[in-house]
Amino acid sequence: MKPWAAARRIRLAPATVESWIERGESDLECGKSSEFVEFVVSLEMARVALETSALETIQRAIKSGSDKLGDPALALKVLERIRPEDWSLTHKVDHSVDVNLVEQHADQLLGPLMAILEELGVADEPRVPDLIEEHFSKVERGA
Repeated sequence: MKPWAAARRIRLAPATVESWIERGESDLECGKSSEFVEFVVSLEMARVALETSALETIQRAIKSGSDKLGDPALALKVLERIRPEDWSLTHKVDHSVDVNLVEQHADQLLGPLMAILEELGVADEPRVPDLIEEHFSKVERGA
């Protein structure tokens, strides 16, 4: 259960539990002992106990060749939820980076383009550089 859900279950404001966790983590980083550190350590111990239980369920199913002793697929889902960084088969990828392929490859595109224009006999046309620039600008804007 997420800490905020546990807080609601025992009628505490989720912000209270979040502040206890933040304070406990801060105290822990500073090497300070406090009831907030004990709280954070208890939460981690509960997560480890759940992780251990899920792993034991999977191990029993592997050893017995049966899932009668627990659902290994469900146990794996629990592991993926409590520690996705360790157990998830998928990875999050940040796609927020702007990539300007036209700008990156303009020099590679211009050579063949100019060769084609020369072959057509229009490379000396004074409007060619402006038309190329205009085309690349449209591509950049997705027009």
